Amino acid sequence: MKLKILGLLAGLLMIAVFIRLNSTLGSPRQPSFSDTAQAGDALKVTYPFDGTLFPKDIRSPEFRWSGLIPRGATWFIRVSFKGSDHAVLGTSYETSWTPSAEAWDDIRAHSLENPATFEVSASTGPAAAKAGVTFLTSKDPAGAPIFYRAVPAGPVFPTEKEFPRVKWNLGWISSYAPPINVMKEQRLCFNCHAASADGKTFGFDYNTRSEDMSSYLLFRGSGRSVTIRPQNMFDWNDYKRIGGRDPFQANASAISPDGKVVVTAGKALSLLAPKCPDIIQYSIFLRGILLYRTFDDPEIKALPGADDESFVHYPGSWSPDGKYIYFFGGPVPAAFADRIKAKLDGKDGDEHRKLGWRELDKLYPMRYGVYRIPFNGGKGGKAEPIRGASDNGRSNFFPRISPDGKWVVFAQSANGGTLIREDSDLYIVPAAGGEARKLKGSGPLADSWHSWSPNGRWLAFASKSYGPRTDIVLTHISAGGEDSPPVVLTQLRDNSGLSLNLPEFFNIKPGQFEEIIPELNAPAAEGDGPPPGQRSSVVHRR
Repeated sequence: MKLKILGLLAGLLMIAVFIRLNSTLGSPRQPSFSDTAQAGDALKVTYPFDGTLFPKDIRSPEFRWSGLIPRGATWFIRVSFKGSDHAVLGTSYETSWTPSAEAWDDIRAHSLENPATFEVSASTGPAAAKAGVTFLTSKDPAGAPIFYRAVPAGPVFPTEKEFPRVKWNLGWISSYAPPINVMKEQRLCFNCHAASADGKTFGFDYNTRSEDMSSYLLFRGSGRSVTIRPQNMFDWNDYKRIGGRDPFQANASAISPDGKVVVTAGKALSLLAPKCPDIIQYSIFLRGILLYRTFDDPEIKALPGADDESFVHYPGSWSPDGKYIYFFGGPVPAAFADRIKAKLDGKDGDEHRKLGWRELDKLYPMRYGVYRIPFNGGKGGKAEPIRGASDNGRSNFFPRISPDGKWVVFAQSANGGTLIREDSDLYIVPAAGGEARKLKGSGPLADSWHSWSPNGRWLAFASKSYGPRTDIVLTHISAGGEDSPPVVLTQLRDNSGLSLNLPEFFNIKPGQFEEIIPELNAPAAEGDGPPPGQRSSVVHRR
């Protein structure tokens, strides 16, 4: 009996040790020290990356290292600065170190546009147990918070049952407090969001029910709380409504810099492959024309020059002067005719076989290009392809133009334009066209859905390359279009393991837009300023 008890205790001890060693899996931290080192694994700093440029207003980051880790080591940290004898010292008993706010303020001040060196060494073990990287702090702050969505991770897109788990957060990169949860526990789908450059007008793709893919919320607000009411909602399918169950969808909206006009891909159709095991919501855009309306006039109109139904048009952004709309698209191949006809006839035209994305790419070849078209007060014009982002044998999508109007950053992959494709990378090209260059911040896995900071110096995007879940990442873009290694915003990660996506810089001040209150069945308050002309039939679809 005594031997059995001792054996049981030994077993429990082994389990406890196993749990302790693996307790950090899936968290922002690297695993704790290992008892033995892998042969040939030299100690290295895994974050930040060498040459990283931090925003001036970022809170203290987490430094991490891995590799040859001596048993029971204490880690000594030293941060030194070029041209100075000053140094910041620290110790850690784990393979990570986050400077205190006071220490980080000191580091930022001495590394402002000046190289700093982070070094870590072990108290025991061979002299090889030492590593370091250099980094700098930029004079440019991000200057605005990032509004983003946190969604359940998994092999498929969140279902209606999972909608209440979705969160919409607002994160200030300077804050040591958790991100602000702006909205949660919604049983309806609030999807892609957009904001005007002045941070006063906002829009959401919004589905009132599972078969509704074209409703939209357009509202203004500048206080801490923003209430959304029925008058803020309209349906893009009111444009030339065909009656009955309308098969069309509308998404990928963009709001003009002055907040007066919103444009979307309307009368749109997509081919979905919901059983694709290696890309969430594999999709091909089959159809879409540019529809627009103003904030004050409910009439929905098509933009001439972008109203050809045999050509896909999906907007990405407006030029900062409001003269051009940048979009991606291309002619629809004849091979998709049967799928389109099935959808127009109200039938299921999607792909339901369990096929990987590479197999689907072969079956459904669709490569988009980036274009721009003059808005011209709603008169439109001729769309022109952007050289370097079109006709290059690849698919180019989600164009976003910089606030100074000089650069366009777009996503590129082998095919299609799915939100998060494993092979998508970010490229930058002159706004009028030219040679495109892959961003240094693009990692080995999916990079997509990017947004410029209001000052035009920082780009936020979603990436699957730097952690167990999709992260929000920053890179600095110089006036000459040069970018820096990625800054991974681990402070925005969700403790419940949700993946982060759809990051958008919102040009607002602290204390603004901290709560969205959907009261879509409540009467509007006087002076709420909603878009007029809402049809009661749309309001009561809920």
